[in-house]
Amino acid sequence: MTNDTAVEDIKMRYVMLIYIIIIVIMGITIISVIGITGYILIKDIGIESAQQSMVPDGLIAIGSAAVGALAGLLVPSPRNS
Repeated sequence: MTNDTAVEDIKMRYVMLIYIIIIVIMGITIISVIGITGYILIKDIGIESAQQSMVPDGLIAIGSAAVGALAGLLVPSPRNS
């Protein structure tokens, strides 16, 4: 193995490591948003009021962005044949 191939191999390993780290962070974010939203909804069941349960819009936006980012990373890019 030449020096150039070794350098390319190391670069590819770092790229894959960063890719895996990003996917794990996005997955944790999605699970956290689902958990927090579920907690808010379950907590509000016990409250007897005429108002609907309010999940913060920022929490919904963070969850939506994380799902979109994860989908964008996992879907293969189109290739011209």
